[in-house]
Amino acid sequence: MAPPSFRLDTLAAALVGRLEASRGAWQGNDEAARAEIARIVEEGATAMARECRDTYGDNQQAHRLQEEALRTFLPRYTRLALEQNLRESRPFRFMTGQIAPRLLGVLLAFCVPLVIERRFPIVWPLLIVMPLMALFWPEIHTFWSRRGYRSELQSLVDDMGRVQDAVELLPAPEDPR
Repeated sequence: MAPPSFRLDTLAAALVGRLEASRGAWQGNDEAARAEIARIVEEGATAMARECRDTYGDNQQAHRLQEEALRTFLPRYTRLALEQNLRESRPFRFMTGQIAPRLLGVLLAFCVPLVIERRFPIVWPLLIVMPLMALFWPEIHTFWSRRGYRSELQSLVDDMGRVQDAVELLPAPEDPR
C-alpha cells in the first residue's frame, strides 16, 4: 500500500495545479503545449518517484507512480487542456465588451417569445427570462464551460486514485533497475 503522499491521485492533483497555472501561456500552439505538458508531467513524476524511493526505499512504488503518470495521466490531461484552450480561444468574442450585439440579442430574445406568447399565453415568463439570458449569455456560457472543465479535472484526479488502487492489487513487477 502506497503512503498517502506518494499516491497517483496526490501526484495528479499537484500536477494539475502546476499545469493549470501555466496553461494560458500555451494558448493557440498545440505542439508547444504538448511538449510543455509532457515536460512538466515527466519532471513532476520523476521528482516524486525519486522522493518516494529516497524516503521509503520502495523502488516498485516509485516505478509504478512514474509509469502510470506518464501512461495514464499525461494523455488524459493533454486532451482536456487542449480542448479547453480551444473553447477559450473562441467564446463569444464578438459580444465581449460590445453593447450593440448584446442589445440586438435582447431584442431578438424579446420578439421570439412575444410571437410565441400570442399563440400560447402560458409562456409569458419567457418574455422576462429570455432577454435577461441573452444579455448575459457570454458570461453564462463562460461560467458553465469553466465549471465543466473543473469538474473534468476533478474526475481525472479521482480516476487516478482508482488507478492507484487497481495497480496496488496487481502482483509486483520485477525490480525496474
